[in-house]
Amino acid sequence: MQRLGWAALVVTSPEAVQYFSGALIHTQALIRRRQAAVVITQDSKAVLIVAAIERALAARMSLLESLETYDEFESSVCAAAGAILRLRMDAHATVAVEKTHLPALDFECLASLLPLATFVAGDNILAEMRIAKTADELDAVAFVASVMDAAIGAAVGRARAGSTEIALANDITCTALQLGGGRIRGATGLVAAGPNLRVSHHVAGSSPINPGDVLRVGCRATCDGYHGLVARTAAVGEPSPPVARRYAALVEAHRDLRASLDVGVSAGDVYTRASHRRRSLGLTLETSHVGHGIGLEFQEPPRLRKGSTDTLMQDSTLMAVSVLNDPDVGHLYIEDMVAIRPGGSVLLTSATPTDSILNVLMATHPTPAAGATGSSAR
Repeated sequence: MQRLGWAALVVTSPEAVQYFSGALIHTQALIRRRQAAVVITQDSKAVLIVAAIERALAARMSLLESLETYDEFESSVCAAAGAILRLRMDAHATVAVEKTHLPALDFECLASLLPLATFVAGDNILAEMRIAKTADELDAVAFVASVMDAAIGAAVGRARAGSTEIALANDITCTALQLGGGRIRGATGLVAAGPNLRVSHHVAGSSPINPGDVLRVGCRATCDGYHGLVARTAAVGEPSPPVARRYAALVEAHRDLRASLDVGVSAGDVYTRASHRRRSLGLTLETSHVGHGIGLEFQEPPRLRKGSTDTLMQDSTLMAVSVLNDPDVGHLYIEDMVAIRPGGSVLLTSATPTDSILNVLMATHPTPAAGATGSSAR
């Protein structure tokens, strides 16, 4: 803050509030006006501000000494933040805020309370601070990765032709929650079968899983607020020889992608190398990136995209993403989570092998899913 000339920093996004206070106020992401913030001034004083109803939760979780509340129906988090800053800094000072998160309504409130202040964006600096993970953060990311991966393998092993996408998705979800032992939250099984494999981000529904279908199977979840995502490709019975050959080439491309991830490597160079390797294998790289950071935010820097000058940092956690649009069946997926260490990447999702397409048995009876079937929301 001294180097940048910031007299104060006001963070309002769920990931930044947790990062600076230790408090995961989960309703902040559910109820638009139930906001939270951390106000930090150059004298190293920091205060967590939450809606009054969240005082007990915040007091239990926060690592900060100061906690203040506001009435969400009468006031706002920025009204409380502005009142604090009027007492703690010079009227003409510079205040950093999260411009990509702070609603216009609340920015106007803060600006009206600090009319002589200069406001600047702190988003990029804050995102960069969260890239390298502490040991506890690495543990959370590794745990959610391994649990999701194991849940996918277990559920696919129980799946049968004649079941439905949602039955398999629910089995993945419930298995992840069971394996997580209370640490896993928001688990969602991801399944796309048959023609739905051509639709990016398809939500599992009542579509049947038929003999000969190729499927995307995956899971998304959090552990202690840290995000995870894993995706695999499966087939009911043996995939056709052309699909099997293309998937084998995708496996080679994915191995090279993982091998390219190391401390100090440029994100843009990773993408360029991935594109060249695809071409050497007779494949086309059609996605705009081949991975991204993941942590308190679902997509963090660096983004492994063309032209990016970001470099990979030690102890960062990333998604390694290899997707191929197969002309016969649709999208084939290998999405892994890795940690960046000196000398290369460490695979966090090794429970379910990706060397070949996962097999769903042909015997036609419903999946004995751990949860009830029904609609799925992502």
